[in-house]
Amino acid sequence: MKTWRSLLLAAGMFLISGHLAASPQSPPWPSMQLVGEGKLSVLFWDIYEARLYSANGIYQSDQFPVALKLTYLRDFSKQQLIEETVKQWQKLGFYDEQKVLAWTAELQQLWPDVKRQQSLTLYIDEAQISYFYFNDEQLGTLSDQQFARAFLAIWLSPNTSAPDVRKQLIGQN
Repeated sequence: MKTWRSLLLAAGMFLISGHLAASPQSPPWPSMQLVGEGKLSVLFWDIYEARLYSANGIYQSDQFPVALKLTYLRDFSKQQLIEETVKQWQKLGFYDEQKVLAWTAELQQLWPDVKRQQSLTLYIDEAQISYFYFNDEQLGTLSDQQFARAFLAIWLSPNTSAPDVRKQLIGQN
């Protein structure tokens, strides 16, 4: 009798986990309001288009939920994306080596290579849990609140390397 219960419980857990894996969480930003959008170009190359969303359509630092959607206009390997992310953190003066190593290991597992017109979106919920989406399909999460702030800072910090894009994203065109 105990064996049957164990088998039923195991089968139930398998079905539940299979259902959850097959049904990723739907993207929350379509119900959010657009704050602003901009395009990053370097010399004569277009890199990506960015869109920032918030609950009320207004950007306020450290106000969550927020979503940042990047639609790429060129092909990039995940390694290129990760290297550029780390480079931007260094430029911003954020470089806790242990944190960055942990985050890049997680990003290595989450992010795919991107092709032209594909998107990566970061959604940060009220608890500052980071959810990544690839073409609106959930990839996974990072629960470190410091990651959420550090990643957003690449685009939204006053010290960003793309101040014009920042102004467009936060609605200061």
